[in-house]
Amino acid sequence: MSKTEPLNKAWLIALVAASLTACGGGGGGGSSPSPSPPPAPAPPPAPSPPPPSSPGAPPLSSTVTDISSAQRIGEIHWTNGNTSSGGDGGPVDGIECLANMPEDYHVHSYVGIYLNGELLAVPQSVGMVSSPRCYYAIHTHDHSGQVHVESSAPGTFTLGQMFNIWGQPLSDTNVAGLTGNPVEVFVVENGAVTEVESNWGAIELTSKKMIHIVVGTRPAELRNITWTGN
Repeated sequence: MSKTEPLNKAWLIALVAASLTACGGGGGGGSSPSPSPPPAPAPPPAPSPPPPSSPGAPPLSSTVTDISSAQRIGEIHWTNGNTSSGGDGGPVDGIECLANMPEDYHVHSYVGIYLNGELLAVPQSVGMVSSPRCYYAIHTHDHSGQVHVESSAPGTFTLGQMFNIWGQPLSDTNVAGLTGNPVEVFVVENGAVTEVESNWGAIELTSKKMIHIVVGTRPAELRNITWTGN
């Protein structure tokens, strides 16, 4: 063996090692590793569930009645329009009776009145005066139970104002002349039924709100009402 043979072996080993280092240590085939994909975005939070219904409240019907066609809902019980104690063209609770109804703010609520389980139809033309012809901001057009609120601007419009314009009492002993029975009031918003135990006149008439006034025996379920628009 020549004196240069060990040097040649050492040089060969160094060359192989350098080649392996350049190829990524002999395990990756020579290409740079791909960057990791970005993490998936977090899923959006689940929508908040509707508030629970009041314990013991009558259930809301699973059948939804669309009153967009202005059909009668309930049995006829009252005469149409305001009573002699209601709006006659003068202001009622600060609400004027106007010849031309502004519609800058226009929403609808539903009011249903039950007597011993039977639904009675809220009369049409509540809040309308024929002579001189004018309209209160709170009024009805038909027997569907839909209550219109039309005003030049948003404001606070209440169930008590509606009854005062109608000219009917609203108390725990007398609801529009229905007396001698206990009274309960339930409000439905976002599918949840809430019992309102006092100060019913302060219940606001807001978009898509259902107000069920129960006199005497409760119905098996509360009518579930919908309509197009606000």
